Amino acid sequence: MKKISYIITVTLIVFFSATVIAQGNISETQQRYVADEVIVKFKSSTINLQKSSGIVSLQNFASSQNLISEDIISAQNISVMKIDDSQNVVDVIQGLQNNSSIEYVQPNFIYTIQTTNPNDTHFDVQRGLKNIGQN
Repeated sequence: MKKISYIITVTLIVFFSATVIAQGNISETQQRYVADEVIVKFKSSTINLQKSSGIVSLQNFASSQNLISEDIISAQNISVMKIDDSQNVVDVIQGLQNNSSIEYVQPNFIYTIQTTNPNDTHFDVQRGLKNIGQN
């Protein structure tokens, strides 16, 4: 009986380890991101989005790369750039990675929030779903 229990335990450990390893190695094509957008963080020494001259530089940069600046997060020196239909995200990123004006570029990933109810007996009360003393 101990031998069977040991074999089952080892099998489960191997299975769950393989699952965790596989999840860590998700290929880029399986990751979820907006198909026609990239996020670009500029070096503040080259394009400073907190200055009006930086906005002009951003517009010049975008037009030279066949991109459109859709949104700007000036405090972080970041722009969300839309790419045209003839390009894909991976090719645009590879083309921009060696640009001296850019600190980093990445796809505009789609994040989802995973929530669980905590093991707190008063969680529903804190959320306003129950009154104290009610079960």
